[in-house]
Amino acid sequence: MSLGEEKKTKILRKVVIVGEWGVGKTSLCRRYAHGYFDVEYKPTIGVDILTKPIPMGDKLIKLQIWDLGGQEKFKNLFIRHIRNIIRGAHGALAVFDVTNPDTLEKIPEWIDMLREEAYDKNIPIILVGNKIDMNDLRKVPESAGENAVKELNLSKYVETSAKTGYNVSEAFNMLINEMLKRTHKG
Repeated sequence: MSLGEEKKTKILRKVVIVGEWGVGKTSLCRRYAHGYFDVEYKPTIGVDILTKPIPMGDKLIKLQIWDLGGQEKFKNLFIRHIRNIIRGAHGALAVFDVTNPDTLEKIPEWIDMLREEAYDKNIPIILVGNKIDMNDLRKVPESAGENAVKELNLSKYVETSAKTGYNVSEAFNMLINEMLKRTHKG
C-alpha cells in the first residue's frame, strides 16, 4: 500500500453474487478482481471470496466479493450458510445467462432471499445478463432483463461478457455507486 493510500478513508463493502449454476458468476468475479477468464468450468461449492481495492478520490473502497454457489444440490446443502452470508451484504449482483431463459426465471427466488435476509431490506441489486458474447445462442432479449428490473424493483440492468470482459467493470461500478449513494444518505 502506498503512502497516499494510507491516508485515504477506508470503506469496506461486502457484495454477494447470486444466480443459478453455470451463469458465469465466478467468471465475472475473476474477470473483475483479477482480470482473467478461465475456460474450464468448475462449480463453486458453498462460497468463494475475492477482494479488490478500489481507489475513489480520497476513499479506498475494499470490495469483498462473495461468489455464492448456485447448483441446487449445493444451494440446499448450504442454504443456512448462504442466508447468513447475505445478511451482512451491502449490495448484490443477480446474474443470469442470456442463452438460458430458465436462469432468468429463477432470479425472483434469489431476489426474495436477498431482501428477506439482508439487514438492509432495500439492498441495491444490479441485474446482470451474462454471456452476451454468445449472441448466436441468445434466447433472452435485452428487453426481458429491463422488464425484470422494473417488475422486481431492482437498481439497474446491464449485459456483460465475462469471457471478453465487456461491461464487467461497469456492472461492479454501477453497484459500487449505488452502495455509496446509500452511504451518503445514511
